[in-house]
Amino acid sequence: MRKKSVIICASLLAVFMAVLGGQVTFALWEADVASPLGVIATGDMKMTIGDVTWATSCASGDATTLSAVQVTPGDALHVSAQVTTQFAGDNLGVALSASFSNMTQAFDATWHVEDSSGQVAPVSGDAPLTSALTLPSDEGEHVWTVVVSVSFRGSGPAWVDPGAKTTPSLDLGVLTLRANQVRCGGGFSHECGGQ
Repeated sequence: MRKKSVIICASLLAVFMAVLGGQVTFALWEADVASPLGVIATGDMKMTIGDVTWATSCASGDATTLSAVQVTPGDALHVSAQVTTQFAGDNLGVALSASFSNMTQAFDATWHVEDSSGQVAPVSGDAPLTSALTLPSDEGEHVWTVVVSVSFRGSGPAWVDPGAKTTPSLDLGVLTLRANQVRCGGGFSHECGGQ
């Protein structure tokens, strides 16, 4: 009787293994877990320009009177533009660049950026107008003053005989300010060059 029971159990085990073996042959184990990540917000960068003023050693005015300025060799013209920026974003560095549309051999141009507490870029002195200046990377809205200094050389193709009956004109062209994202400076692994 004991021997018979063993044979029956062995038969049932063989059948069970055959069925189980058939299932394993066509199915691989797999497990999925869903984890919501939420919504990723994108950053933003905006810039607007406000009042533009100018000053020389003996006069000053706003953008409407700039065309009436009469400069002579050796003069310096300082143009100040109020710029408002809005930054939003992690790891967002912003650099300003400036350019005249009509650079000539008659003048040199340098510049710097100030906020309400004083000069912020470069730390001191002026940078060549061809250099971009990195702003402090605090988020939110900020008001800056961009100061461009134009120095008129003592000689050049724009100057003519002072006794001439016509007054020569010197077209500075359009001053363009541009904000660009950069990945250097504060919070990044390397400093921005040119400052």
